[in-house]
Amino acid sequence: MSILVKRIFCYNNLRNFTYIIVASNGEAWVIDPYEADLVIKEIKKLGVNIQGILNTHDHFDHTRGNQELQDYFNCPVLKVSS
Repeated sequence: MSILVKRIFCYNNLRNFTYIIVASNGEAWVIDPYEADLVIKEIKKLGVNIQGILNTHDHFDHTRGNQELQDYFNCPVLKVSS
């Protein structure tokens, strides 16, 4: 199985990135979404199926896009536990 890691620069002062991890079967996860519109545009371009959102931690700049993406794709949001 191969994967694609798509990195999206978020154009904020904190210089954040959001990642989309795509498996060879077309299933994908969004990591730390900051700007939902950028993610939605890239998901459409890639033509993949979002399985969920993964937040590495609770800071706003890593979770800002959660609700909009969850509403748009009807997907779960998971948080990495320590």
